[in-house]
Amino acid sequence: MQTTTDTCFRCMSRQELAAVDRELARLRQQQSRQRQRERSHHLCPFAIAVTVAVWVLSDYQHALAQAFAVSNRGKRGRRDEPLLVEPDWKAVIEEWYMAVKSEDVLAFHFPANPKQKRVKIAADKFLAEMAVVDWVKDLNLRRGVAPASTSVAFNFIDRMVNNG
Repeated sequence: MQTTTDTCFRCMSRQELAAVDRELARLRQQQSRQRQRERSHHLCPFAIAVTVAVWVLSDYQHALAQAFAVSNRGKRGRRDEPLLVEPDWKAVIEEWYMAVKSEDVLAFHFPANPKQKRVKIAADKFLAEMAVVDWVKDLNLRRGVAPASTSVAFNFIDRMVNNG
């Protein structure tokens, strides 16, 4: 006994079947990309590498790595796709770290190629920014006033030069 589906596919031309195949392939690719976004928690590969670099360069402080990851989530047009459940960032960061090759971990300290240099620069910049934020908070608490903008700028530059 033939089903309606069998009859329908027999009636379709080769071009129509090819179009259906292309559409199925497109949908599979779209689903694969969605699963990848969910596994990466909506971070691009560069942001994942910088998150791990921040974790390593900050002496494995999860809070700083998490702050970087959260602040860079969905920068490439995926802000409309909220995470259904906030991940356990400690476990996620450690999982990403375990997936990094040992030479790439070494490159967080001594970058050898342009990509590794970009990752290190981004991580150092973020760590310097967070250090300046902590410095400003400390001054606000101790003196009760905010530092001058030139002091903040010089402090940031000093931290970037000393870290880099």
